[in-house]
Amino acid sequence: MNKGGVDVFDQLCHAQTTTCKTKRWQLRYFFGELDAAVLNAYIICTLDGAREEDANFSLAKFLKDLTFALAKQLMEQRIIKKFLPKILRTEIATVLGKELTAVLILKYTLRFLFNRLVVIIIFVSD
Repeated sequence: MNKGGVDVFDQLCHAQTTTCKTKRWQLRYFFGELDAAVLNAYIICTLDGAREEDANFSLAKFLKDLTFALAKQLMEQRIIKKFLPKILRTEIATVLGKELTAVLILKYTLRFLFNRLVVIIIFVSD
């Protein structure tokens, strides 16, 4: 890779970046490496030809799709947590494209109350 290639790579890395303002140099280094990894993955994906049919496929769209794919599993795990506030649970359901019904909320609430009751019974019986 020549000097011009490095300059183009740096320009592309900074065009759509993952960095945020931080005073810790370790995080700045991590975000720089993450930008390089995302750009390399984007280049491989576009060279693969799998996205040729999508004319609007850009680095920004790739970054958004990649972020959602990495966070989706964690969001699906968090939506069933007992102690998660209803507002946050509703927002996660909206992002995932699922409808959070009253029956589902009731199920989570009953599970939470049952677990509390079991703990109280065990505590009292000791």
